[in-house]
Amino acid sequence: MVPAGFTDPAPYPGAPSIGPLPAHCRVDGVINRRKGIDGEEFCISFALALPDKAAWNGDFMMQGGGGGNGYVAYPAGASYAGDKPALSRGFAVDSTDTGHKAKTGAFDFSFMRDQQAYLNFAFLANAEVAGIAKQIIARYYAKPAGYSYFVGCSTGGREGMILSQRSHSQLRLPGQPPHVVERCGSSSASQLPIFSCALHQHSPTVPHDSASWTLPQLPCTQPTGDPYARLQKQ
Repeated sequence: MVPAGFTDPAPYPGAPSIGPLPAHCRVDGVINRRKGIDGEEFCISFALALPDKAAWNGDFMMQGGGGGNGYVAYPAGASYAGDKPALSRGFAVDSTDTGHKAKTGAFDFSFMRDQQAYLNFAFLANAEVAGIAKQIIARYYAKPAGYSYFVGCSTGGREGMILSQRSHSQLRLPGQPPHVVERCGSSSASQLPIFSCALHQHSPTVPHDSASWTLPQLPCTQPTGDPYARLQKQ
């Protein structure tokens, strides 16, 4: 358990710290351990932050990565979630390194020598981790997440777009289309040139509050009801 008031320090000089955060259970996991090219060890690492049961809003947010990934960012959902992190707003939040460890910094793509590591980074890891995170959430709270979101920019946006195309069932309910909104220009990973976006189950906007920006709606099939109004109340 992580006590209330914890602040995650800045990951690099000039970056903001995240917090203080509310009390939460942090689950760290590793899946698919293997030896890859030249005997290098690979695995998919992830972290899931679960707010107190009384504070959980019933929803799940997966946060996208950045650059070449290669490290597990603190699962707070601090980007594009409004005036405070998603974890502070009651979301269960997940983060992953997408299957490799960066050796030389945020834009280390040397892992691409290994085909499986490249595929994990490209699209496999996020789908697997999302599925596991949702199973843990269902066991911890004794009910599944109601709404699921994927929020990211740059590499995180690319991840959201691909997840919506290849594994959209992880972030939607049966019979409902995923909603994809472009957040910024293009992925920083030039090897995978796909527009950046944010993916949201049942909603054409990022979860937001009065101090955050609102994304424009794209022409797409809208879900029944008014999920936008639901998010405004959080």
